[in-house]
Amino acid sequence: MKMIQASVVNWGHLPHQDVNFGGLTLLAGESGAGKTSFIDAIIAVATGNDPRYARYNAAQTEGAKSAKKSKRTFASYVLGADDSGPAHRAEGAHGYAAIAWEPDASDGDYGAPFTAIVGGEARSDKLGEHVHLKMVDEQRIIVIGHRIGSADLIEIVDGEEEVIRVRDLALALRKRFGRDAVLDFGTKSAFTSMLYARLRGSDKAVTNDEAVGCMRAFVNSVAYRQPDDLHGLIRDEILEAEDNKRMITELTGTIRDVSNLRIQADRLQNNVSLLEEAQRYLLEEAGPSFMEEWTFVALAASRRLGDATAKRDAAVSMRDEASTKLDEATTRDEREETRLKETRELIRTLGAQIAASDVDRIRRDLEREIEKGGDVVDGFSRKLSNAGLTMGALRALVTSSVNALRSINGMDAVSARLDAIRARIEAVDLPALQAHFMAVKDGLGATAVEELAEGVWRVNAAVGAGWSSAIEGDQSVLNDIGMAADRLRAELRVKTEQRDDLERRRQSFAAGRAHYPPEVSAFRDYLQEVLPESRPRILCDVVEIADLAWARSIEGFIGADRYAILYDKDYETRVIALLRRYQSPVRKRPSVVQIGEALKEAANARSGSLVDKIKTSDPVAIGYLKARYGRSMCVATEGDLRTQRSALLVDGTSVHAFQYRNRAVGDEDLVFGVEVRRRHAASIAARIEELQGEIGRDRLVEKAVKDAETGLARARPADLAGLDSSALSEASAVIRRARIQLDELDLSSIQGLEDQLAEENERADEIEKLRIAIAKQIANHEQVFYAQTAIIGEQEAEIAKLAPGVAKALEDMDAALVLAGSLKRPHYDRMFREEMESGREVKSFEDRRAERRLEVVRKYQLVQETLRVYNAEALDHQKVLQHKCEYPTPHPAPMAQWIEAIEQQVYDQLRRQRNTGLVELRAELKMAEINFTSAFTTNFCQRILGKVTGPMPTIEVVNKNLEHISFSGDQMRVTASPSPEFEEYISLFRAVQAKAEANTAQERSDDAGRLDLFNDVEFDPTDLETLEKLKALLLSNDVERSIAELERIADYRNYKKYDFAKRSKSGEWIDMSTWGTGSGGESETAFYIIRAAVFAAGFKLFSKQNCAHFRTMFLDEVFGKMDETRTRRVIDFLSETIGLQLVISAPSKSTAAVLDIFDKRIGFAKSPEAGSQSWISEADLDRAKVEAIYDRHRRETEKRAVAAFDRANPVDRSGGAIAAE
Repeated sequence: MKMIQASVVNWGHLPHQDVNFGGLTLLAGESGAGKTSFIDAIIAVATGNDPRYARYNAAQTEGAKSAKKSKRTFASYVLGADDSGPAHRAEGAHGYAAIAWEPDASDGDYGAPFTAIVGGEARSDKLGEHVHLKMVDEQRIIVIGHRIGSADLIEIVDGEEEVIRVRDLALALRKRFGRDAVLDFGTKSAFTSMLYARLRGSDKAVTNDEAVGCMRAFVNSVAYRQPDDLHGLIRDEILEAEDNKRMITELTGTIRDVSNLRIQADRLQNNVSLLEEAQRYLLEEAGPSFMEEWTFVALAASRRLGDATAKRDAAVSMRDEASTKLDEATTRDEREETRLKETRELIRTLGAQIAASDVDRIRRDLEREIEKGGDVVDGFSRKLSNAGLTMGALRALVTSSVNALRSINGMDAVSARLDAIRARIEAVDLPALQAHFMAVKDGLGATAVEELAEGVWRVNAAVGAGWSSAIEGDQSVLNDIGMAADRLRAELRVKTEQRDDLERRRQSFAAGRAHYPPEVSAFRDYLQEVLPESRPRILCDVVEIADLAWARSIEGFIGADRYAILYDKDYETRVIALLRRYQSPVRKRPSVVQIGEALKEAANARSGSLVDKIKTSDPVAIGYLKARYGRSMCVATEGDLRTQRSALLVDGTSVHAFQYRNRAVGDEDLVFGVEVRRRHAASIAARIEELQGEIGRDRLVEKAVKDAETGLARARPADLAGLDSSALSEASAVIRRARIQLDELDLSSIQGLEDQLAEENERADEIEKLRIAIAKQIANHEQVFYAQTAIIGEQEAEIAKLAPGVAKALEDMDAALVLAGSLKRPHYDRMFREEMESGREVKSFEDRRAERRLEVVRKYQLVQETLRVYNAEALDHQKVLQHKCEYPTPHPAPMAQWIEAIEQQVYDQLRRQRNTGLVELRAELKMAEINFTSAFTTNFCQRILGKVTGPMPTIEVVNKNLEHISFSGDQMRVTASPSPEFEEYISLFRAVQAKAEANTAQERSDDAGRLDLFNDVEFDPTDLETLEKLKALLLSNDVERSIAELERIADYRNYKKYDFAKRSKSGEWIDMSTWGTGSGGESETAFYIIRAAVFAAGFKLFSKQNCAHFRTMFLDEVFGKMDETRTRRVIDFLSETIGLQLVISAPSKSTAAVLDIFDKRIGFAKSPEAGSQSWISEADLDRAKVEAIYDRHRRETEKRAVAAFDRANPVDRSGGAIAAE
């Protein structure tokens, strides 16, 4: 069967056209003209547009595809979409590709003409920024006995051509060619099975496998870009790929079952371990500690009650003893009280007798006079002593004040007045004054009285009234000192402010800035904030004096302009506007340069002006200086000065505005230049240090003055009021006379009564002392009695309070010991008795209770955490439910109930999971492992091993067809050798197969003889590593990557290295990959021979069956490396020797020399208009005429070449050749 016509409608940029084929057809045209699109239409029909086999635009290899190239699809062709822009039929279209076949001479009576059509409706949808081309409807039709062309696929509607809609095509064709002639197919496989049956001359569909083989053979025969290696050609295009996805999916499923069961088993085992751990915590640690805790609670309560009872009994005994002793002491006290009353009555009687006598009356009067005079003397003595102390303190205060004021200017008068006060104090002779006091007291004469009075006057003048008048008041010393202190503080404040101002200047100079006037600094900062792009700056910051000898003179001449504010000239208007509305924080206004006018005037500057002695890189600054001072000359002599209107000398003498003046400034006022500012900073730093010393000294002086002022203000004068020496003399005389009279008084008349009175007083004192001792005894006994009574009451109350607690503690202990059960309860009862009998204190029980409670809390938390971890992994029906239980609690019942509930649930879960669930799960896991082992052994290992080590039918068929093909006497065949890359897998598969066969042969009961790929440790380490690698791939979460790798491993084609071998003249077969010589064309020839063999195998060209054979072979982008001779030989071989109808698409350079062998030329050309349809032209070639033209051209070319050679190489008549120069 040969292909006689191909038709396309709405296919890419090709026109609606029918293209006829010859025996040898050439597809010619420039790149992008449509040759590949035309071949893709053929492929679409040959494969029924089955995306599994239709490789569109396959002439461009994957490595050569541009990132901008889009994948060709049936929909893209129907819509006219390519990489140059949007689809030309983006709104939707119907498109068709059709091929017409008819039998050729070699088919005999077999086969019948027919046309196969594949069509589709396509549409474009825009998803965001991406355009998606999709098929809406498809149609596959075979028309028997008729040649269908593009005209049959178009209808006239309203006078215009329209492509028949896909769903209407079958009906339209049946109307024209009859129902029986038109077959439409609902599936791709049905269409291709009937297509390849018709190509064999049969009306019975071939099997799907045969149809797939034919599609692969046809598509692979289209010689697109050559493969990178021979191995790839055979593996990918000759050997048939197998779909191993189902097998891999089953293996993945079974091993995941194993993995999941293992995970479940591990989870269940982990559950059991956690439950056992929780059970151990409960039964062995938490439970015993809990019961001991509440036992110690009961022990502590019982011990506390027992201690209270013992204290009460001891107190009752001590109270009774104290009561007896108290009664005895009270009786004795009553007896002594009676004695004391009798004695006191006698004393009263004796005193009355004595008081009734005249002698006693006189004695009492004299004693009163002595006491009265003594008060006067003691008062005088006390004031005189205090005055002495005051004099010492004031003398020290005056001395320190004088010392502080001596160093202060203007304080001489105050110091003199204080010296006078100190002199008055020091003039007082205190010892002499004391002697005068004693002389007056002893009555030594009137002279002593006068001298004492004079001494008192001197003391009063020094530290009494005289002190007050000298120190206090408007004209006093204290007022003068206050004024001096104020003056010192003012001077100190001035110096401090001066120092701070100097420090600010020093910081400015140290930072490279001058100390600007406040108005300049303020406006510069304002400009910097409001208009920073104007770059505001101050003149003195951007200039320096080039000749320092002129610095004092130039800066003095410029004066305040040194602080002129500069800015970039483009901002003058805005700066002036800002200056007009600027509110200065100080009174003075800043100087802002008029930049525009200044720069204009700068051109008028004279050479030799002061500007020449200034350097700067700022164009605005130099322009301003030239405009302002460019005509102020620097001259050397006074004579020169007189001849100038504006000039200056180096010493500062200058003339300006018709006025002579020395305008030089001091070094401290210089601001131009970094060095000047550095010197200023150093000088100011020295001055600051000097000022700091002065301030420190002044502060010390100010403090001393302040201390003196404070001390003098706080001092108080001596109190000398009432110091009368005459009154002292009279009181002393009265005392002396009274004492003489008292000594002379006769007391014999009352002596006996006084002696008896003294005895009775002594007896009364003794009784008093005895009663005091008895009273102490009574108080002690009462204290003991009442204290013990209180203790008894307290302990009675404590007992009443503790009794219910003890009862409750015992009940709580019983509630906690419920966990012990009947077997362990006697242990805790015995423990309780022994502890009570041990006599241990309450603290011992409390400490141990606290320890047990901490242990219970810790174990309780451990149980909760263990069960939390357990519940997180357990299934719902396996979870241990925990009711909320906060511990510690006032009662043991909640925790006891919690422990009982958890113990029961843990026990139940352990029984179910450890004894039942885990056993069943391990059995299920074992069965899953056996199932995987069986599937892996049979479906994977043995299947791949059988494919790799067994016969390869496809290669045998190709080699069998190659036996019928001989190219210039060369015989070729396909060879296969093991691939080292996959040796590890073959080794594993053989080991698995060997162990499976060995285990099958063993006679064991149950499953003991089955192969276990999970627990069998007898594998070789390398095989075991490979097995683990496969398991990891089957269990990988990266499904896409792992499936791709497993498919590569399961693909039997990868296990061998394929090659072509050619029989040498010696009969030896040599692999093409080992050829060391030969041109690229020689290597390329083999590809066409092998492709022909594959094509022949696919379509059974050499079979002996009586049937038609499909003989049309398309070759695209071919003969790139062949010379003319070899190209002719290959084409002759394929067309004449094998008998194929060839349709060849090749570059012009590859076919120009062999054009004479073609009988049909189909030309493709691009339209000059971008995006419009291509042009297709057909031409029948007269081989004889083309050959004659080629022969004549070759002869002329040869003749020109010989003549050129002769001219270049003339013959030497002497017999030798002359070399061309």
